[in-house]
Amino acid sequence: MKWPSGHALVLAAGRGTRLLPVTDFVPKPLFHLLDIPSIELVVQKLSIPEIDIISVNVFHLKEQILAWSRSSGREDRIRILEEQTLLGTGGAVKNAFEHLGYHRPLLVYNADILCSVDPSALLRHYFELGQPASLLCLHKRSPFNKLLVRGSDIVSFSAPGRDALAYTGISVISPDLFRDVPLEPASLVRIWEDAIKEGRPIKAVRAEEAKFFGHPAWIWEDIGTPCGYLEANWKMLKTRHNAETWISPTAQTGSWLKLKGRVIIGDGADIGDNVFIKDSVIWPDIKIEKDSWIENTVVTPHGRLLCCE
Repeated sequence: MKWPSGHALVLAAGRGTRLLPVTDFVPKPLFHLLDIPSIELVVQKLSIPEIDIISVNVFHLKEQILAWSRSSGREDRIRILEEQTLLGTGGAVKNAFEHLGYHRPLLVYNADILCSVDPSALLRHYFELGQPASLLCLHKRSPFNKLLVRGSDIVSFSAPGRDALAYTGISVISPDLFRDVPLEPASLVRIWEDAIKEGRPIKAVRAEEAKFFGHPAWIWEDIGTPCGYLEANWKMLKTRHNAETWISPTAQTGSWLKLKGRVIIGDGADIGDNVFIKDSVIWPDIKIEKDSWIENTVVTPHGRLLCCE
């Protein structure tokens, strides 16, 4: 059966404050996972026949994301939505409907996650349910478990406990939910909470169910923290190379380099002599001085991010 189509919105406008100081210079959606910008991975996943236009909202360091878009080879599919003031998640969704129209649902996808959810399966399930006000993809993931679900209905976004679930950052939203919402900065969660109070159906689906991901294993990581960013890289490394280390062919390494755990060394990196690296990512074109010790760290041209967990 051929299902109706939709549009998509990639949320990519935020400041990425949990990754400062690096996000003062590089927007979070352009952080590489292994050797691909995270937003590129999201757009690849959303480039399916069921999605006509992939919109991307931009604000913080938007010129860099605009440059990525121009070089992506997908300008016919991508529509950049520039925000003059930061609209928040709810305002960004309203803005996307204003630009794309109110005739198709919107699949909303955070740019700062690595996830194996299959967008085709999610859209299909949304239409099977009769196009509810929204369909949210949920899973079990501490410390984010805050949503309470009864049957397939979300009843609360602030009920942490044993039975609570976490939002993956992926949802399908009906245009009817946003027709009368004003275009102004707003939280998407607040709009969903208001809809629940009005008795409108905000549905949930467990993302870990095999029919909802097109990969042998369930994968989800939030790259918005140093630890999450490292974990996402390790999952990419395992998925693409089935390995624990990856050194770019263009990187230079000195003598007595010792690697332990999971390590990624990017293009053009220059690693000095007698260097120890454990569970760390070295960005492209980084020079590591001799006798250095690097552990649980993301090394970038704009500073280092340490995972303290």
